[in-house]
Amino acid sequence: MAKAVDPVCGMEVETSSAMYKTVYKGKIYYFCSPQCKTAFEKNPEYYLTHGPQGMPGHEHHEHHEHHGHHGHGHGCGC
Repeated sequence: MAKAVDPVCGMEVETSSAMYKTVYKGKIYYFCSPQCKTAFEKNPEYYLTHGPQGMPGHEHHEHHEHHGHHGHGHGCGC
């Protein structure tokens, strides 16, 4: 099964079952939601230049808190 990365939010999307896709400059892009598809179609060059930005309207993604700093400064996670 092939997977593609949603260019807007960065999620992996199963290409065979993706409900949302668009063609831009001869390449097919797959999306996890209609919001991502719409955001890409409004400004495809932005996402292709800057990479995935997270879900549209959800700028505070759940991944932003896990940086591994616990006050020790050496990154071992202890």
